[in-house]
Amino acid sequence: MFIRALRPKVKNGINSLQEFLKINRLSTYEISGNLSSASYSKIFRGSSLEVPFNLGRTIRGVDFEKKELDPYSLCLSRQNMFAFDEELFAKDLHAICAGENNKQVKDFIRNIDNENVLNWPVWTIAFPWEDNGFADFKEKYLHLLAENRKDFVQQSVVGNNQEILDQPLALSHAKQYKKLISKIISEGFNPNYPKPGVYILKNKKGWRWVMAGNGNHRAYIMAALGNRFLPVSIIKVVDRSKSSQWRNVRNGEYTERQAEEIFDIVFSGDTRIRGCY
Repeated sequence: MFIRALRPKVKNGINSLQEFLKINRLSTYEISGNLSSASYSKIFRGSSLEVPFNLGRTIRGVDFEKKELDPYSLCLSRQNMFAFDEELFAKDLHAICAGENNKQVKDFIRNIDNENVLNWPVWTIAFPWEDNGFADFKEKYLHLLAENRKDFVQQSVVGNNQEILDQPLALSHAKQYKKLISKIISEGFNPNYPKPGVYILKNKKGWRWVMAGNGNHRAYIMAALGNRFLPVSIIKVVDRSKSSQWRNVRNGEYTERQAEEIFDIVFSGDTRIRGCY
């Protein structure tokens, strides 16, 4: 309990020291996707940085700049961000999600040995390095989704039959995006609000970053508005050479080889490996 209470103070202390010493600003070399010995004083768990969108990956493993590959990037690209059309966004997102409501893990990921997992719903997909695995998401994701969306829609996004209701889900996102877009345009990115969390993917002397779960809406909005950088907090540094230590490798849901293949897919950013949900 004491350690948990101490963490925010330690993190704030680290961030203040980084700011004071001016060591939390990425160099041109780092912005190009490269790491030097000096990078390790900036890129570590708990550090706050402004990371470039040219190296960013959405929660679905897609390059932010390849808007056609991610449903949310695509729907936002069809919008006038200064005159957001809530109805159009909901319609566009619903059209995509409705086509995926029966998809399974194997429709996005095929390199898993466990046949049962491959037949699970698409919303159970977990990256190898995440703290939750397929089984964790299967048990609690629908509850978390319903809780997360309840403030933006009158009807639950999860039906009595434990299926995701695409139309209420799409409408809830449309309402949240409209509210956040208006706020960010009028007030800018709020530095006092908890920053979006990201994983840093490290492969030898190269790096990328991928969304870790919180702050997804703000990240999509900042990218759609044409910002070059996103203020983030680093949740974890994921080193490809240490794949044997990743949580969902240790629990047997991925082999090391399979986990590294997923890492490479996300690192490249050319393929979506998660559904709308």
